[in-house]
Amino acid sequence: MPTSSREQHTGIQPSLIIERVTSTLREQVVARLRAALTEGVFRPGERMVERDICERLNVSRPLIREALRQLDAEGLVELVPHRGPVVRRLTTEEATELYDLMAVVEGECARYCVRRATADDLALLRKRTLALVEALRARDRGRIVKSKKLYYDALFAACHSASIEFYLRQISARLSQFWSSSVQVPGRIEEGTAELLAILDAIERRDENAASEAAQIFIRHARRQQDLRAIAEGSHRDAV
Repeated sequence: MPTSSREQHTGIQPSLIIERVTSTLREQVVARLRAALTEGVFRPGERMVERDICERLNVSRPLIREALRQLDAEGLVELVPHRGPVVRRLTTEEATELYDLMAVVEGECARYCVRRATADDLALLRKRTLALVEALRARDRGRIVKSKKLYYDALFAACHSASIEFYLRQISARLSQFWSSSVQVPGRIEEGTAELLAILDAIERRDENAASEAAQIFIRHARRQQDLRAIAEGSHRDAV
């Protein structure tokens, strides 16, 4: 798709442009900023300049401030006195706790998929799982990020639990600074893809315990690959 004259002139990233659709403008701003934080557009410890964000999203400063207050409540941004909004950096202890929590909740998500997924849900989950596996094997970071989002969208749809989806998205967003390159850890690609396929297999067989255990193993092994202390101190590496 050709780049619009407005994008060429302003340098606005297409993923941040706000569209006037059915959701409220505030909801769109929060969603786009949350996505920018989880995708690494803003890095942990970085100051978020309101004026620049207003220009990039083409919305008013009061709206940006409302959105930042929401992201502060979610633990993604910290509103620092006399400095302004800063991307929150997790401590090692917080990250460890969140990974432990995510393993438990994702295990329950897989269990609910076994109980509630329809045939259409399972077909989509299979398609998205295989796409993520292919992206991981290709070691294509852009494809991995997109495929991982689509995979989790399908997993959440299949579990049919708004509560589980809400908490997993919150935890995932907060842990995003630790994601994106255990692809560089020898053997992790092969291990991770096998674990994803094991989750899919257990859900398709309608085995609750196996699905829950496989989902927890995937998160625990991803956690095992992280040097959380180094990342928390500023060495931000990617992780699968």
